[in-house]
Amino acid sequence: MPEDNMPEWSDHKNWTEFDWEMAMRQSDDFASKYFKLLEKYGELPGSDDIILQKIDGKAPILMDDGDYYVDFDPEELAEIEEDDDEIFEAGFYYENMPSFMLLRQVSIGWCNIYATFLLPEHRKHGVTILFHLGRALAHLIGSLGDGTYDPPASHLASGKRALDQVNKAIGFVDQLTTLRPAYKKVTAAINKHLTEVQEKIIDHVYKLKSKAQD
Repeated sequence: MPEDNMPEWSDHKNWTEFDWEMAMRQSDDFASKYFKLLEKYGELPGSDDIILQKIDGKAPILMDDGDYYVDFDPEELAEIEEDDDEIFEAGFYYENMPSFMLLRQVSIGWCNIYATFLLPEHRKHGVTILFHLGRALAHLIGSLGDGTYDPPASHLASGKRALDQVNKAIGFVDQLTTLRPAYKKVTAAINKHLTEVQEKIIDHVYKLKSKAQD
């Protein structure tokens, strides 16, 4: 193990669920730190260099060149059907999963609320919610994958991290009503759907636990 008890990426094929959890937690911590620094220094000249210096140039061990870009073929997207049990060879299985579709819709809905309903002084709080929704989507994509769930430990750890990020989003949405009671009419609807996502991810995690034990 390297320092800070982080697993060696070169041996990731043999990682346990705990190893994946530690690696993904480091990735979340890195993203959170970067997000906070971006809020603080993003408007300054040379902000990228300032942020990299503050973050010590350290990237999470799961970050690779391939993490930054995904090429979506419109023709392959058009072929995706609605059967939840179908495994899509092109890697788009997750896009037809109810948990992903609902979380994606909630995230888009939150963007609209942020743009049209939040007062300027509360938008920083709104961006924090969007950050957690984005992390939840990223982890959920990793957990659902192509539906083969191999290796199970990786997908299980991703599912748990997705659930953690949804839980955090729910908490921050709840806090909005303390900032302005009038937000309740939108926060209630958002958290209703996030709770549905939460339940779907919990079911998914139990499914993966069962698979990992087989």
